Amino acid sequence: MSPRPQYATIHAAPPPGGALTPCCGVVPTTLPRGDGVTPNLTAVTCRVSPRSPLTEMVRMALVRVPATGASGRPALPHGSRNGHVYDPNCALCVGGADAIANAIASTLADVIAASTGQPNTLAPPRRTT
Repeated sequence: MSPRPQYATIHAAPPPGGALTPCCGVVPTTLPRGDGVTPNLTAVTCRVSPRSPLTEMVRMALVRVPATGASGRPALPHGSRNGHVYDPNCALCVGGADAIANAIASTLADVIAASTGQPNTLAPPRRTT
């Protein structure tokens, strides 16, 4: 039998049909390396207050925006509870204001479009790589 893994922080697994951890309100695949997820609520050690869904959407958009001239997409995850870890492909890391502004505008436009049931006509065109 292999030893039980030791995790820096243990998060609550999303409920059935849910996408976010109930303890801190994040997508489990974006948790820092070394963190774990469990359905056993008595084993949860995460004590972070959940983010609003809009805050989480903007955060995810920001860390996924490639820097201008980047050789690739930012590594995910590349942030941690203690701060944002530098990635030269990340617009947020290198201070790419235009790319950051476009990411926020796109996220807000997606939210507006989803809430009204209309197509997203406000967002700038998304860059594909």
